Amino acid sequence: METIRVIVVDEQPLFRQGICSTLEQMGDCEIIGKSTDAEEILELSRTGNPDVALIDAGLTSADPLEIARQMRHLVPQMAIMILTPSEDEERLFQSIKVGAAAYYTRNITPEELTDAVRRVSHGEYLINDDVLSNHNLPTVSSNRLESCQSKRKKPPAKIPTHRCQAVKLKSWTILRRATATKKSLNR
Repeated sequence: METIRVIVVDEQPLFRQGICSTLEQMGDCEIIGKSTDAEEILELSRTGNPDVALIDAGLTSADPLEIARQMRHLVPQMAIMILTPSEDEERLFQSIKVGAAAYYTRNITPEELTDAVRRVSHGEYLINDDVLSNHNLPTVSSNRLESCQSKRKKPPAKIPTHRCQAVKLKSWTILRRATATKKSLNR
């Protein structure tokens, strides 16, 4: 049985210790580092040969998505799991963009956590159609379009409904292709 090498990035000591204890009880998992300092995390990534990184999306000491992006750049084969304080469509969208292999809320059970760590360490991509449909990502694209329009100084011209639908469809298609590409790269 191969050992799964894990980095834990979470600034809440009790939650971080709970994650570490749960993973250590797996028997095949080694915590190679835990920190909230960006430089220390990146150094652990460079030198520790991690298989999985669990990153708190609510991290305040550094930008968790930027840390995830840099970690993926340093160790492309490492799986990134994002643990988020609450379901957030924008955070999910950004997590997908930085290459996260899994996205869970912090109310994940110990059994779900250990199962997810094992699966992503073997190259599975757990941001699947179920997660995407639960978060209704076409709505995110629509909200982004509306947000951009509302920031304009003069009133926006009315966009025909068929164009809004085309933008939503195009966004959804791009996201599905990115998901398919990520799945094929993990094989």
